[in-house]
Amino acid sequence: MKQPKVDINGKFVVAADVGGKVLYVYNGEDEGTEIDTTLPIVGAKVAANGVTAVLTQDSDSNVLNIYNPYNSADKLAVEIPTNVLDEGYPLDFDISPDGKSVVTSHMVLTGETPENKVSFYNFTEVGQDQNTLVGGKSFGTNTIASIEFVGKDEVCVFHSSGFTLFDQMKKPQIQAEVTYPDTIRSVAYSDQYIAVVTWNEGDTRNAQTLHLYNLKGKEIRSQNITYTFSDMELNGDELIFWSSKEAHILRTNGKEKFSCEFEDVIHGLFPTEQGSVYTLIDNNKINVISLKKK
Repeated sequence: MKQPKVDINGKFVVAADVGGKVLYVYNGEDEGTEIDTTLPIVGAKVAANGVTAVLTQDSDSNVLNIYNPYNSADKLAVEIPTNVLDEGYPLDFDISPDGKSVVTSHMVLTGETPENKVSFYNFTEVGQDQNTLVGGKSFGTNTIASIEFVGKDEVCVFHSSGFTLFDQMKKPQIQAEVTYPDTIRSVAYSDQYIAVVTWNEGDTRNAQTLHLYNLKGKEIRSQNITYTFSDMELNGDELIFWSSKEAHILRTNGKEKFSCEFEDVIHGLFPTEQGSVYTLIDNNKINVISLKKK
């Protein structure tokens, strides 16, 4: 592969050759299943049951393909073509854990003003009655950064002004809309929480605010933070921040669990199944950090 891109969901992994026409789906039990496409691949996402969504495109059209890698008769289950001129350029997409819904985002150029919108597809009997398209929403000029399924039937659309939560994928409805007057610096999500860090413009003393929400969109915590970080992740009830020289762990109750500066350049701090043990990767080695209770 010249430009591999990987997506992981539970035991399933899809590795797609972006710009090429081949992808592989792995389940950890065999050598993987190869799938060939007719158009160049833009991206691929895998569901928790192995069903895989693949976005392909050429100069004037996009095609969203849904594959069941383990169907020996016909791996291609659904094919949804769209026209770039009418539907716009693809930005992002995600597939639901059960593989029965896909949400896509596109940017449409109408004159000099871009319009960003999302479309909802459902592959059950409900969606089949409507050619799989069961809903959509325009976000105007707000750039859509990413689309993420945060639950079995809940999807979050992160955009330049905040985020919007949708549920009921057979008939999508807005569950919550959150917007910010300040610039969004970073976002993270898990199957329990959504975290957003914003810049507090004009406040040099408290330059950043961390906002924490449940999956109903209700804010459960807001606090100023002073961390220098390039990456932020949510894992269980912990927020993990790191930059090239620093790492911090903040509990979702607002209490700091770990904070340290390092001499070597670090590339990530990752939790393990043991709650007090973490893996730290730097330029030279892989380290194991074991935290002691205070």
